[in-house]
Amino acid sequence: MIRFLIFASSFLLVLSSCKNEESVSNSSMQAKGGKTYGGIFKLSIPTKPKTLFPYASISYYEQQLSSQLYETLFITDSAAEVRGNLAEKYELRDKGKTLRLYLKDNVLFHRSTSKLSSNDVLFSLAFACSKSTYNSYAYLLVDKLLGGQAFYAQTKENKIDLAKFKGVKIISNLVLDVFLTSPYAQLPKLLTHPNLVVLSYDDYLRNPTEFFNHAKGTGPFQLSTISEEKTVLSRNNTYWKTDEFGNKLPFLQSIEAFYSVNESLWFQEGKVDMIQNVSAEKINLLFGSLEDAQSGKNKPHRLFQLKNKNLNFLVYNTNFPPFNNEQNRIAVDRSIDKVAVCDEVLDGDGDACLMSFVPSNYYSSLIKENKKITSKPKFFTGEINLFMKNTTSELGRLWVKEVAKQIENKTTVKVKIIIGGDADFERMWNNGEIHLTKYNWVADYPDPDSYLGVFYSKSSVANQLRFYSRQFDDLYLETFKKETKEDCLNAQFSCDRFLIDHAFVSPIFLQDFIFVVNVNMRDFRISTSGQIDLSTVFYKPIQKLI
Repeated sequence: MIRFLIFASSFLLVLSSCKNEESVSNSSMQAKGGKTYGGIFKLSIPTKPKTLFPYASISYYEQQLSSQLYETLFITDSAAEVRGNLAEKYELRDKGKTLRLYLKDNVLFHRSTSKLSSNDVLFSLAFACSKSTYNSYAYLLVDKLLGGQAFYAQTKENKIDLAKFKGVKIISNLVLDVFLTSPYAQLPKLLTHPNLVVLSYDDYLRNPTEFFNHAKGTGPFQLSTISEEKTVLSRNNTYWKTDEFGNKLPFLQSIEAFYSVNESLWFQEGKVDMIQNVSAEKINLLFGSLEDAQSGKNKPHRLFQLKNKNLNFLVYNTNFPPFNNEQNRIAVDRSIDKVAVCDEVLDGDGDACLMSFVPSNYYSSLIKENKKITSKPKFFTGEINLFMKNTTSELGRLWVKEVAKQIENKTTVKVKIIIGGDADFERMWNNGEIHLTKYNWVADYPDPDSYLGVFYSKSSVANQLRFYSRQFDDLYLETFKKETKEDCLNAQFSCDRFLIDHAFVSPIFLQDFIFVVNVNMRDFRISTSGQIDLSTVFYKPIQKLI
C-alpha cells in the first residue's frame, strides 16, 4: 500500500550503564564481525492479531509480524530502488508486456525440505488475483495480469485452480514469465508490497484448511504460538540469507509481541525493546530530564525516523446527505486550515498537505503554486457527525477536535464527534449516521499507486468506505497503461487531482514515524515502506563509558 526518501537516522541519545534486564540466553554464541546469536526481541502491538495470513491482513501491526515470516520477490533499498529478493533478477520482454523472473536457488520453506520453485510463484500470483475470502489485495494485480479479471470472476470459495490462470507461464523450475494486460514498468516495485508474498503450493495442497491459519513462508522467523498474552515467532534455522561476514541470519532466537501494554513504562523496565510511532513532541516526556539521563535512570536507546510516512486525512460519506453533494464537501474542505493544525496542534511535528493527496515529493516536477481561491463556497446549515476510533491516540484526538472547531468557526455547520469501535463505524457509516471520518494511511510500497489504490473500487478500503466513482476508476486504471515512468506519474497526478478537485477526501498532514529502540539491540533496520527488519538484529550490551 512511493518514492520515499528515508531519513534513517540512527543516533544515540543517552549513553549510560545499565543492568541487563532483557531475557537473553547466557549461552549466546559468538558470530563473525563481533556479532552474537541468541536473545529475544520484545515489542508491543495494540491488539492480538486477527490473522497473520499475509493476503488477508490489512493491519500495519499484523504486517510487522507477517513480514518476518514471509518474503516478497523484490525489496526496495534506502533509495527506494528495486532489488532482487526471492527473485534473483528480472527481464522486461515483449515491449514491457512480459516480466521474466529468475528465482533464487536453495530457498527452503519453513519446517520442511520443500524448496522454492516457479510453481510457488505461480500459485501465489494466482491467489493474489482470486476472489478468496482470505485475499484482501486482488485489486493490486487483477487488472494488471493477463486473465486476472476472468480468474477472479470464476474463483469458487477458496479453491485455486492453477490450470485456469493464464497470467503466468512456467519456463523451468526457477524461471517463469508473468504476462501483463499492458506494459507496466512499475510492476517489480509493486511486487515489493509486503503482503504480495510467496507461499508454498505444496503446503496448500496438503491441507487447504490449515493453510490459511498457519501458512509456511521463507522468512527469517516462523510462527510459534499466538496466545491471549503475546505472539511468539521463533528462529528459522534454515533461512537462506547471510550477512556481510557470512553469518547465517537471523541472529535472534525469537520475537515476542505483547498486546496493549504501556510501552514507555515497559521500555524503561526492560520488558520491551522498542517503542513505535512516537510523536516528536513526546520524546522528551518519554525519557525525562537531562538529570535523569546523567543519573542513569533512562534506558539507553536509539531513534530511527522515517520521513513523512503517516498520512492523516478525512473521508466524506458520499452515499448520504449532506456529502453526496460536491459543493458541501468543498465548503467543509476549504474551511480547514491545515497549516494551523500543524503549527498549533502538532507544534510543527507534521507537514501540511496543501496540493495533493499523495505526498507532494512525488510530484515535485508537476505541482505548481496553489492558486488563491476567490469564490466563496456556499455553506449548508445543519449538523454533521465526525467519527474517530476509540483506539485513536491523544494527538489524533487533538487534531480532530481542532478541525471540528475550525469547521464550526468558518461555516454554519455544527460538528459532533463520535467515538467508537470497528463495529460501530461499519454500522453507522453504512446507515448514513456518520458523515465524515478520520483516517490514516501508511503506504505499503514506494509509489503513488500505494495511496491512490485506496480509492479504487476493488480495494478493501474502498469497499469498507463504500466509495465508488466510475470516473476515478477509469483514471486509476489508465495509470497502468503508460509505458514510461514519466507518463505513469503524469497519469497518477491527474488521478490525484480528481480526488482533490471533487473533495472526495481532505488530506490534512503527513507525519514522521519515530521508533525508539533499545541500544543493546544492534543493526535494527526500517525499510522505505516502514517495515521493520529483524533478520539482522543482534543483541550485544554496550560497554560502560568511563
